[in-house]
Amino acid sequence: MKEIKTKEDVFKAICNASRLGNLGFFVGSGFTKAILENNTYYEAYTWAELLKICCEEMKINENILKNKNSYPEIATKICKEYSIENNITYQEAVRKMKCIISEKTNVYPEESVKEDYEKYFRNIPASWITTTNYDTVLENILGGDCISISPDGCFTKISNMIPIYHIHGVCNIPDSIVITNEDYAYMFRPNDYRQARLPFLMKESLVIMIGYALGDLNVITAVDWANNVYTNTSGEYDFPIVQLLYTDNPKQDPYVEQNGIVIFEVSDISKFFLELYEFSKDYNVEYENYISLVNSNVMYFNQYQDENVINNFIGNVDGVRDNKINFIAELPQEFGYVYNYFFTFIHSAMLALDEMAKPNGAFYAYDWKLELIIDILKNVPIKNMPNSFFGMLANSLNDVAAFIGYRIGESFAAGQRWDNEKSNLSEEVIDALWLFAKSSRHLYNLKSLLKNI
Repeated sequence: MKEIKTKEDVFKAICNASRLGNLGFFVGSGFTKAILENNTYYEAYTWAELLKICCEEMKINENILKNKNSYPEIATKICKEYSIENNITYQEAVRKMKCIISEKTNVYPEESVKEDYEKYFRNIPASWITTTNYDTVLENILGGDCISISPDGCFTKISNMIPIYHIHGVCNIPDSIVITNEDYAYMFRPNDYRQARLPFLMKESLVIMIGYALGDLNVITAVDWANNVYTNTSGEYDFPIVQLLYTDNPKQDPYVEQNGIVIFEVSDISKFFLELYEFSKDYNVEYENYISLVNSNVMYFNQYQDENVINNFIGNVDGVRDNKINFIAELPQEFGYVYNYFFTFIHSAMLALDEMAKPNGAFYAYDWKLELIIDILKNVPIKNMPNSFFGMLANSLNDVAAFIGYRIGESFAAGQRWDNEKSNLSEEVIDALWLFAKSSRHLYNLKSLLKNI
C-alpha cells in the first residue's frame, strides 16, 4: 500500500480500488442524515431518537432512556415493560418495536439529491456496500444496479450488481431488524456469518466508512480482526480503511490513527463526493492514456516477426530497448497479460541472436545476448515475472554461458560484461537462478556461471 499523505492520495487510492474491483463502502446513519437533510417529507433518526419514538408510540415512560445502559439493553427494557403493561409476550413486544422502527426508517431521498448521488456512485463504482442502517436509501439511489441482502442472507456477488448488505436488518423486513440485547447476542455467536464475513471484506478492500464513528461493537471487532488477526499482506494491493470524520473545521490533509485507519475530515458529505467525482474524471483520462500506452507497446511486441524491429531492439537504436524494458519494469501486476506478448518478442530476439552467432568468429552475438538477458534481470522485478518468462531467461542464460569467458572459443566481450555486471544482479535474482539451475539436470553451464558469483 502506498503511503497516503494528501487529499489527492486518498482520492487516487479510492479510484484505483474502484478500477480494480476492490472498493467497498461501510455506511452508517450519518450518511442517511446527510441525504435527508432539508427533505420535505422524510427524516433520518439516530438510534437514541428511534428509541424515544418507540417509547412515545408504545406509551412507555421516557425516563427509561436516561438509563446508563447501552442502546440494545434499553431496547430490551422497553420491550419487557411493554409486554408487562399490555399482558403480551416479550416476543410480541419486540415485534411491535421492530414494526415501529421499520415504519420510521422507510424513507426516500428527494429526486435531485438522488440524481447527484447516483452520478457519484456510478462514476466510482463499489464492489460492495455494507450498512448498519435499516433504511433503503442506497437502494433508491442505485436502482436496479444493486441487490439488497438482509442479515440472514449470504453475501451474494452478481455480475454488474452491487450487493448492499444490511448487517442490522432492513426496514422492509421488520423481523430482520437488530435492536435488542438478544439480537446482538445472537450476532456475536462464534458461527455467525456476519461476524465471520466482515473482517474479510475489510481486509481485501479499500473501505470508505461514511457516517459512522466506530461505535458499533460489530464493526470495531471486524476492524480489529482485519488489522490484527488476519495479518496477511498483498504488497501494493493492500488497501486501507478510510473513515470520513465529520467536523466543522476539517483538516486539509488526511492522517492515520493508531489502529491504521486513515482519517479524512469532512464538513459536508456531498462536497466530498463532488470533489471525488471531479478528481475521478481526470483520473479516468490519465488511466485511458495509460491504456493507450499499454496497447501501443502490445502492438510493438506483436512485431516479433519483423527483422528490422528485432534488430533495432537488440541494438537499442534510439534507446528503444531501454524504453521497452523500463515499461515492463514499471508495469502494474494487473496488466500481467502484457508479458505474454513480451515473452514472444524476447524469445524472437533470442533466436535472432542465436542466428547471428552461427557464422565463424561472431562472438559479439554472445555478448549482445548476455547484455539483453542482464538488462531484463537487472531492471524488471522478478516477483512480477511469470514463471514461464523467468524460465526462458534462465534457459537462455544457460545457453550463452558456454561462450562466456576468456578461453579459445569463448566471447571475451561477454566474459568482460559478466565480470562487470554480475554484482549488479540482486540477491533475489541470483537465488532464483540457483533454484532454477538446481531443479534441472541439464543446466550445467548456468551452474558453472553462478559459481563465480
